[in-house]
Formats: sequence, C-alpha cells, structure tokens
Amino acid sequence: KLDKLKENMAAAVQQIVDDLAEVRKLYADSPMLTAIMQRFEQTLDKGAALAYAAEIERREQQRREREAAKNARESQPTPETILVEKSFTPPEETVIHTTVQPEPTITGTFRVKGTKAQLIALREFLKANGLDFEIIR
Repeated sequence: KLDKLKENMAAAVQQIVDDLAEVRKLYADSPMLTAIMQRFEQTLDKGAALAYAAEIERREQQRREREAAKNARESQPTPETILVEKSFTPPEETVIHTTVQPEPTITGTFRVKGTKAQLIALREFLKANGLDFEIIR
C-alpha cells in the first residue's frame, strides 16, 4: 500500500509540474504571467489559472474599449467649438472675447432592478460615459 501511495503522490506532483510548465508556456510573453502563476500556486489547478487569465484578458479588453471610447469622445468637437470655428472672424483691430458656458449638470435619482450581470453592465456604461454615480445598497 505504501508503494501505491508513493506512486500516486509522484503522479500528482508530476501533473502539477506539467500543468505549471504548460501555463508558463502559454503566457510566457504576457505581462499577466506573474498574476496567473500566483493563481496557479494558490489553487494548483490549471483550469482555475486559465479561467483567471481569461478573466484578466476580458477586463483588459473592456478597459481598452472604454479608454478608446473616452478618447473618441474627447477628440470630437463640441457644439460650442464648432460654433466658434464657424463664426465670423472680426478685423484685426477688433477684439472679441468669447466665453463658452459648459452645460450645467443635474442630479437624478432612480432605482434599478436587474440581474447582477445587468447591474454590472449598467455600472460599466455609466463609467464609460463619464457619469458620476453612487451605489446605494
């Protein structure tokens, strides 16, 4: 029985070593390698480490999309900018000072009922659109 136990332990250790090498090889060039390896070391489960890697990649993709959307919004001219650009240019001796009034902000309150995934999506939408919000439980 002791020999069988030793064989099982050796096989389990070898499986962990093989899984570790596979995860390391898959994410060798990834900046996420350290985080993924930490998850593997915590769980000793290749599946959990790969699922964690997929989650990190998904979050990073969402972050890049939000950043791209924000950059696109910031690069688009506002109606005030377009109005100033298309307005009459006075002769050089005339000086006109224009001030652009920002649109006033207002506060609204509402209650939302939905699934956890829907509420997370709503939160991401609010963040992506630059809206300030407060979660009240």
